[in-house]
Amino acid sequence: MARHVPLYRALLELLRAISTYTALVPLLLPLSGDPEQDEEEEDEENEGQTSVGMLLAKMKTCVDTYTNRLRSKKDKSKGVVKPDGSDPEPEGLTLLVPDIQRTAEIVHAATTSLRQANQERKLVESSKKVSSRPKPLSVLRSLEEKYVAAMKKLQFDTFEMVSEDEEGKLMFKVNYHYMSQVKNASDTNSAARSRRLAQEAVTLSTSLPLSSSSSVFVRCDEERLDIMKVMCN
Repeated sequence: MARHVPLYRALLELLRAISTYTALVPLLLPLSGDPEQDEEEEDEENEGQTSVGMLLAKMKTCVDTYTNRLRSKKDKSKGVVKPDGSDPEPEGLTLLVPDIQRTAEIVHAATTSLRQANQERKLVESSKKVSSRPKPLSVLRSLEEKYVAAMKKLQFDTFEMVSEDEEGKLMFKVNYHYMSQVKNASDTNSAARSRRLAQEAVTLSTSLPLSSSSSVFVRCDEERLDIMKVMCN
């Protein structure tokens, strides 16, 4: 590099110029790479590939190490070591090091900005897709809607309240206010009565009032639809 300083300085100037044009910044990334990847992922997935940005970053690491070692040698020798004027390489590298460091920083800033812009664009697109979807229960517009959505499926259902013993007598599994009337009823097997009870059950399942201020909840026995428990609030 020290023997071709003008060539490398021209190349570094070209890279700085490319970094100033957003449309050209992708040229500094791996050809098959994703601009939205971070550098660690890029290094892992593109081990067999190279990019201008990666090469420049490695070059900067090399020259940083080189200059740090030179500085430590000078500190240890307290400036006694005299440079060999016949060797042009130290002077050439001295000219290139600032260019390499500055160019690496500019390219890194440009590629990082490109990745961030692409990530922000992707986030905006994903947020638009999410906003167009039906709202989940947690983001409904009001407490009233939340209440109705949560309690609607609990309004009407069946529950085993009674059973028959070996003699055919009814046995209640829950406390029931009209227990004596049910036990004394003689028309429980009437077909017309059963149809009417079924119709009433269907009507109740779809027309019970439901709001945060006034609601009615009904449970019917699984077999005896005339046996119900009702709760109002």
